[in-house]
Amino acid sequence: MLRLILWVVLVGGIMWLYSCKSADETATSPVEQEIQQPKEEMVKAELSEKADKLLQDLERERLIRGETWDQYKPSQQIVEKFGLQQRGDKYFVRLALRVDPAKGAKLEKAMQELGAQVHIRAGTIWTVSVPVNKFFDLTTVDGIMFIDLSEVHVIK
Repeated sequence: MLRLILWVVLVGGIMWLYSCKSADETATSPVEQEIQQPKEEMVKAELSEKADKLLQDLERERLIRGETWDQYKPSQQIVEKFGLQQRGDKYFVRLALRVDPAKGAKLEKAMQELGAQVHIRAGTIWTVSVPVNKFFDLTTVDGIMFIDLSEVHVIK
């Protein structure tokens, strides 16, 4: 009987140690977990490679700092890398959007709510400037099918 009890305790202890080791091997910080969690189920619009990279960089930097989107201001490195514009205390990203023209009125209202400025409406293509801290929200707006970074070239 004593052998049985010792065997049960030994097996139980080994199982407990194994479960602790497994948990330690897979443990990641909350920031790493949030970065690794795919947001695709929330994002409705397709993103260009550049737009996706910007969104990832913004999210990573914001999470590392432990800031909310409302508190977030991009680093100078991100500002330069992606050509963000500063107006007052806000930073804006210039985007080219492919939109569903049937949802124009809803899109106009959504842009207004996000604090975005619509510059050009040419059929299904719109160019906009959106506050950086509202960029993720823009990706979830119904009626936006594709988002790309808009490049501005100055001719001298």
